[in-house]
Amino acid sequence: MKKIICSIPIVGMNLKIGAIFRPVNWARLGVAFHSGSYLAINEEYRTSMESEVHYIDAQGNVDAPGYTYHFAEPTDKDGYKLGALVSDYYIISPGKIILSMALVIKQMALISVDFEQVNYSRMKMSALDFNLDNANQAIIDNFRRTNNLRVGAEIKKGIFSVRGGAIFYDNPLASEDFFINPRNLSLSAGFGLNQGAFYIDFAIAQQKTQRNDYFYSVPDDFSKVGAQLTIEKTKALATFGIRF
Repeated sequence: MKKIICSIPIVGMNLKIGAIFRPVNWARLGVAFHSGSYLAINEEYRTSMESEVHYIDAQGNVDAPGYTYHFAEPTDKDGYKLGALVSDYYIISPGKIILSMALVIKQMALISVDFEQVNYSRMKMSALDFNLDNANQAIIDNFRRTNNLRVGAEIKKGIFSVRGGAIFYDNPLASEDFFINPRNLSLSAGFGLNQGAFYIDFAIAQQKTQRNDYFYSVPDDFSKVGAQLTIEKTKALATFGIRF
């Protein structure tokens, strides 16, 4: 039996700043900056091998008394145990810029729009004991800047409310050769009842993505070695709350 023990504690931090402006009573304008998260990762990887061989008696019974147990760990050429493989490295995730706007219509309706830009090619990896220049170059070559959009609206009438929204996520990959429609769109709708002492909310969201998956590369005609996938996800959420 082979045992693999992997421990990966992660410590990270980032910075988020933003501001909201109200030029008129019925409008809100917002801007925010989220720095990339600085993650310090300490990865410890350990392997071992165990074997247990049971004896068979003259009649072929496997349950004969006695067995041999063997335990082994990786060693170097001189037979000294290598112990755990420890790697310390650092990752900086991409930051984002968010622009937002909200309109309040006669205290009955709300319309909000969020525009978000994320540059995935700015991700970076580093380490003290080994070189990650190739990995960083691969990030630059294979990722790009994305523009995401979120739109939502809500209408209230007495204790009832109706809401809906849409989210558009751009493709973070620099090349779209392997995808039919790498971007995905999510639509949601719901309603709520708020009577002060208690509230009920129900929402449903649907997401659809289409893409091509290729098993291996054929320069002349990718369609002969791929599969067209349509992925649909539907989520339903109900919330019930009581205020004390």
